[in-house]
Amino acid sequence: MSKATFQAFVEADGRLTYKDVRSHREYLKQFYAGKFVDCSYKLPIRAKTNRQLRTWFGLFAETVLATFEDQGIDTSYIFGLDKPTGIPVDKNLLKNYMYAMCPTYDEHGRQITMRDMDSAQMTIFFEACRNWAASQWGVFCPIPKKEIKEMTPS
Repeated sequence: MSKATFQAFVEADGRLTYKDVRSHREYLKQFYAGKFVDCSYKLPIRAKTNRQLRTWFGLFAETVLATFEDQGIDTSYIFGLDKPTGIPVDKNLLKNYMYAMCPTYDEHGRQITMRDMDSAQMTIFFEACRNWAASQWGVFCPIPKKEIKEMTPS
């Protein structure tokens, strides 16, 4: 059985306006005329906002970087080098390091970054980063308060 996904806009009268009408029509031509096909509809999950991403990772990064600065930790610590480098850990280095330590993959098995993560993937990535920081560096990173409210069952 052939399966395809098409994006469409629902008009006020209930009609669907397909984003790519030509490929939708071509896809339907493979079926026999007069036969039924199964169709399913779903609303896209509202993607996380850039503000949420900045909040989640920003809080994590600021907490880790402040701890490193307070303890005089440089890049030699996170890379396991014997001699100090004197180079402070910055936000971009920390982000790339966490991508390597806590990789997230899409449905095709490709590693993705926060820009391409949906809310569920971002939550898993953020939890993995928090757990890594706690277990490997002894740094506790709190969850933003707004997210705690959303995760708490009522």
